[in-house]
Amino acid sequence: MERIYLTKDEKRVLRHVKEHGKKQPRNITPTVYSYCLITLQEKGLVVFQVNYDEILYAALTIKGKAYFEQNPSLCNPIDWKWIINTSILAIGAIAAVLGLFIACNLII
Repeated sequence: MERIYLTKDEKRVLRHVKEHGKKQPRNITPTVYSYCLITLQEKGLVVFQVNYDEILYAALTIKGKAYFEQNPSLCNPIDWKWIINTSILAIGAIAAVLGLFIACNLII
């Protein structure tokens, strides 16, 4: 299963739903809790029912349970493409600066 990028609040809400279900956590505001439930439902990890501002039901989906089994620490994926591109760009920039210094020393 591919890893899904989760924010810090989404991780807290996902753990809370796994342990306590719909019960509102004390350390998260109701607005953030509702927003995180919506984004987690869009990612397919949670299902919930709401009646105006009250959360009636919240539970992990099969995908959410499988995600917890394969990634219990909820580590975010690493963007290797960005890391490789940035390191190649840095090596190129260093080589260009070194070439400039060598060329300037040859002229003098």
